[in-house]
Amino acid sequence: MARARLDRTKKFGNIFGIDEHGAVFTQGNLKFDVNGLEVGPGITPEVADPARPGAAGPAPTEPVAETEPTAEELHANLKQLHPSQIKKLVEEAGLTPVGGPGSMAANIQLLLDNAAG
Repeated sequence: MARARLDRTKKFGNIFGIDEHGAVFTQGNLKFDVNGLEVGPGITPEVADPARPGAAGPAPTEPVAETEPTAEELHANLKQLHPSQIKKLVEEAGLTPVGGPGSMAANIQLLLDNAAG
């Protein structure tokens, strides 16, 4: 089973300070990463447990094609984060964060370039 996805058409919260699982958004008692994919204890990229409380409903009966967010969507999502969250994402990607004036934009660009790379 695939991980749950953040439904951007519904209300969701921003987490200030990334937790140990990389969560930056919350919705329906679930936590999501910057790409809108569910994260948390016991969640792996391949497996999510839809039976646990707060899961995003029953699994669809027909296969649903998931689309990757566009570069513009990723950029918009990253701009909503606190600079410290962006810095942590850069470090987790194995990159060296930029400091000083304009560092938020530079670090976002590092993340986007790394994702495209």
